[in-house]
Amino acid sequence: MPTSFTEQKERNYIFFAEYAHPLPFGQLKVGLRNENVNSDYYSQGVRMAEQSRNYHHFFPSVGLMARTGDVQLMLNYAMKIKRPNYWQLRGSVTYANRFTWDSGNPLLKPTINNEVSLMAMYKWVNLVLGYKHDRDVIVNVAHEIPGSEATTLMTNENVDHKDAMRVMLTFSPRFGLYQPSLTLGMIKEWIKIPSPIGFISPKNPAYNVQFNNNFQILPTLTANVNFNCASRGDLENVTLTEPIYVLEIGATKTFLNDRLSIQVTGHNLLDSQEHYKLRYGLRTMQRVLHRDAREVEFTVRYKFNATQSKYKGTGAGASEKERL
Repeated sequence: MPTSFTEQKERNYIFFAEYAHPLPFGQLKVGLRNENVNSDYYSQGVRMAEQSRNYHHFFPSVGLMARTGDVQLMLNYAMKIKRPNYWQLRGSVTYANRFTWDSGNPLLKPTINNEVSLMAMYKWVNLVLGYKHDRDVIVNVAHEIPGSEATTLMTNENVDHKDAMRVMLTFSPRFGLYQPSLTLGMIKEWIKIPSPIGFISPKNPAYNVQFNNNFQILPTLTANVNFNCASRGDLENVTLTEPIYVLEIGATKTFLNDRLSIQVTGHNLLDSQEHYKLRYGLRTMQRVLHRDAREVEFTVRYKFNATQSKYKGTGAGASEKERL
């Protein structure tokens, strides 16, 4: 494999405005976000014009909230952008074994998300319906290496669009010191991923069940038992072939007016693993992700300054640091 050295420099300028107006039955909120990104891509110290991009986007958002008695409704629309992370934009090839290589793609374009969601709440019942349309979706693909057809090169490419529908229903009543929360979720995707044998599309929806149990045993002692289950299903060209069961149990004790806390948590107590297939058309890769088995975590925290800061910002560069 050839030696490579790539470098990417980005300059981001972002402006945002929002207007909220009260209504007799609720509130209307409208926002507009303007993002300007200048990206320069260098290979071996030379700027590559095709890989260097300039983006200028406007992203509107609209939210309508209505409330009557114990019923609350929220209708939202938002356009957002998801840029490829820097690892996906690399120009190098990574050798896994003689049958598998992995590569980035400096020509990847960002994904534009358009999502409409409706949330309905009645006391301790919460229903969320969402529909999302994505353009220039980044997906996993694979190609044969010329002259070495037994070797698969895995990389990322843009696909024209993807549609997805999600439904989430949550029950969170409270019984004295005990508060359970049961969430039932479903997601179904529609996408066509090109392959040597035609388009690959997800067939089956994916289901998820999350059951959290919180116990306020004492004012300074809490405990939780959380269970999560993911069913078999398809997301893009990935098929989860075995359901996943995750159990977590923990307890937290506080001292000195909440300045000192001691927490003990047991993770992955059912020793779950992820079994899934990556479908590339002519080839299918079977992967099993072994977690770190069962784990016990012991945490001690002390708050030296318990006064909450009045500053509520989260940092303008948070999303960029997450990409990096």
